[in-house]
This record gives sequence, structure tokens and C-alpha cells, in this order.
Amino acid sequence: LMSPLYELEITAEHKPHRDLHFIREAKLCAGRARIQSDPVKNSVALFLAEFLYLTLRLPEADTEVYDFIADSINRLESADCSAANFHLVFLYRLLSPMGLIPDIQLDGRKRSEWFDPADGRFVLHPPTHGKGIPPQEAAYMPLFSRITYDNMWAFRLSRQERRRVLDYLVDYYRFHLPGFPQLKTPDILSALFDK
Repeated sequence: LMSPLYELEITAEHKPHRDLHFIREAKLCAGRARIQSDPVKNSVALFLAEFLYLTLRLPEADTEVYDFIADSINRLESADCSAANFHLVFLYRLLSPMGLIPDIQLDGRKRSEWFDPADGRFVLHPPTHGKGIPPQEAAYMPLFSRITYDNMWAFRLSRQERRRVLDYLVDYYRFHLPGFPQLKTPDILSALFDK
């Protein structure tokens, strides 16, 4: 009943001052058979489940975030092409409903500028925190900002490039969501897409 990214409707007993709550009823809203049967999609689903668990600490319901996630899961389920870049599209596109959009336009800027994920903008010098994106890679950010679920197959990334983009995206979230812990599933994705 409960596999990664399955959508459930839960009736639970919530009592204040308790750490453990009781689920009275759980009903499956939509099955995700293709995600569960495809090893690549299943690995992506495991990564996204961990990522969402660690990032979604919203104090109240946010329909824009929920709608984005539900639409994304449906797209993963129905995708016929390679899902190797799906997690990158998801992380990048989730920035908007989360209100974390970086300023990545290079209009009139030099292509020799660093990108500082802490400030979410291009800067002239390497950031002192040591997590800046070097100019040769930062110059590709405006291009990468056009990646969508519909064109993700056209972005031909090597395993190393895919991992670097993932690391940069996770670092960006880490800077903007205090207390964001280390993810365990990127290593699983790397091992899978290494083949």
C-alpha cells in the first residue's frame, strides 16, 4: 500500500502533546505501478521521497507545492523516455513553488562570474563559504533553467555532470532551508546511472 510517491488519503487521530499518532484509515488515491516496476523510476522515486521528507516542513497546507508534486509524480509514472534527468528537473522546478528562485540571468554580466548559492546570484569572486559554482559551469545555468519534463531527454549529461548539477541543487536548498541534513539516496542514483 505504501511505496515511495504513492498518494494516500489518511484519516488519523491527532492528539496534541503526543509524538505518536494513530492512523485510523489509509486509502490509496492513485497507483504508481510503472514507477514501482521500473528500476530507474523507482530509484528516482526513492530519492524524491527522501528529499521531500527532508524539505517539506511546511506549517500549513500549500496547494501550489502539492499540485507541483502531484503533477510531477504523474509525469514520472507516464514518462516513456529516459528518466535519468527527472530528479534534476524536479529539484529545479520545485524552487518556484517553494519561493527559492535564484537570479540566474546573465543579461549584461560577464560569463566569468561565480554563482553564489547562499545569495542566489552571480558574484565577481568565489564565495568565502567554498560552495560557489565556478564561472565555467555557472555560465550554463541560464541554459539549464530551460529544462522541463518535456525536454529533459535532450539534455545529454554525463554521469559526472549529472552528479555535479545534483550536488549544486542540493547545496542551494541546503543554504535556503536551515537544518537540511545530508541525503543518502544520491549515491544510489549515481550507482544506478553509472551503468
